[in-house]
Amino acid sequence: MILITKRSYKIQKPERNIIVDVTKCAYHAFYQKLKSKEKRHHWLDYADDKYEPTLIEDIKSISSVLILLSPLLIFWSLHSAQSSLWIFQTTRMNGEVGGYLIKPDQIQIIYPAFIIILVPLFYSYIYPFMEKYLYLNTPLRKITCGCFIAALSYYASGIVEMNLEYNYAKTPVKGLAQMRIYNTLDCKIPIKINTEKNFVINELDIWQDTDIRANGIEILSYEIDLSDCRAIESLPKKRKVTGNLQVIESQAISWTINDDGFNCKFIDHVDKSHSGNPIVRTLIYTNDNYCGSRLDLKIMHNNNLFESFVFPKQKFIKSDFKEVLHNKYDLFLNNRLVESNVPLKLGGVYTILVHVSNSAVIAHTVTVTQPNSLHILWVLPQQIFLAAAEIMVNVLVMEFTYSQAPASMKAILQSYWIFVSFFGNVLIIVVSKTRIFERKMHELFFYAIFMTTSGIVFGILAIFYKYRYFSDHKLQDNISKNSERSVTGSLSLKFDK
Repeated sequence: MILITKRSYKIQKPERNIIVDVTKCAYHAFYQKLKSKEKRHHWLDYADDKYEPTLIEDIKSISSVLILLSPLLIFWSLHSAQSSLWIFQTTRMNGEVGGYLIKPDQIQIIYPAFIIILVPLFYSYIYPFMEKYLYLNTPLRKITCGCFIAALSYYASGIVEMNLEYNYAKTPVKGLAQMRIYNTLDCKIPIKINTEKNFVINELDIWQDTDIRANGIEILSYEIDLSDCRAIESLPKKRKVTGNLQVIESQAISWTINDDGFNCKFIDHVDKSHSGNPIVRTLIYTNDNYCGSRLDLKIMHNNNLFESFVFPKQKFIKSDFKEVLHNKYDLFLNNRLVESNVPLKLGGVYTILVHVSNSAVIAHTVTVTQPNSLHILWVLPQQIFLAAAEIMVNVLVMEFTYSQAPASMKAILQSYWIFVSFFGNVLIIVVSKTRIFERKMHELFFYAIFMTTSGIVFGILAIFYKYRYFSDHKLQDNISKNSERSVTGSLSLKFDK
């Protein structure tokens, strides 16, 4: 399309680099001010020994706008952060809507859709309403209002994050240890730990304690009763097993039970996947009387293979975690159905417990970390707020800067606004890479408070800003001559209060 319509446009080659001219003029004025003892009305006047008065006056006309726009760099930080912080937030949310699943990257498509919908609504209805009833009848007042709406989007995001934290994986922290016990046998097992905790683990089930006080390594005594385990033929008459368990501060230690008691310990993974998809692994206990040579566990949906675990015959097998899609699955061991319609949901961490013997093969899927529960549509309010803020800040700033500069300086103001957006993007990179905040909620509220402060500073600067209006005749004259940049003067000066 650009190539087809290129001949329809009149393209003028640039005669000079106005950015270089402005930079040199400002530098020369500042240098001369430091050298001279003469007092001038404006510091840029010190450059009149080398540069044209029209260039100096044009720079003066945009200097107040450059200062005015500086606090808005945080707006671009918020705008950039939503493409990372908000996507990560949606990976911890439930995207089920009826029979359809909204994925985290798909929800971001709604944001530009909101902008397309809101632009005509703002110019047709919302802006007239603001001007008539809210006294927001100047561009700077609307931009200030947009700053506070941008902050509101991150307050809303922070509240969502606050509710999400209840559903986050509980990871080990200093001063505490976690212990999980997986029962890989086909029977209920009564367990006593330190004579204080008495409980029963059902067959192919899990017990967990995520708040064990620990200082370094802690030793816990246990006693288990295997009397109900019918499949264990090699046990002696005394079916009570005693021993010690070990937990370590700031670690998640897991133990498995088989016919020897607690014979397998490993550091467990309890955190959710980065993508938000469910992850699953398998723990298999094989009875001594099993005659097979290998074990092949398949995870299938509608007769389609999604994942498989293949192992040679061993007494105990622990696989690595594998990421699967959100769905309901059937589990097959050596082509035998062992569990059907197993829901593996977004954000969940699952373990498939399997007990294998010649007489029976049974399996049960347990949940290590609960799947996401807060619905993904709760991010829509923050997206609506930020879309409205972009219309009121970004669009109006471009209109405002274009109207407040002579023809020769319009490119400078547009470039400066892009430059401000660059520093806003740098700020979000610095904050995220330095990991100042341990919790995402604190980071979101930090941006919200920072944006609120920037909006207040911008509003104060806007109060003392004097609007400038350039006549169409002089504007056209500037465009045609290119070298003449005289400002026609201020036809109307008023304070933005």
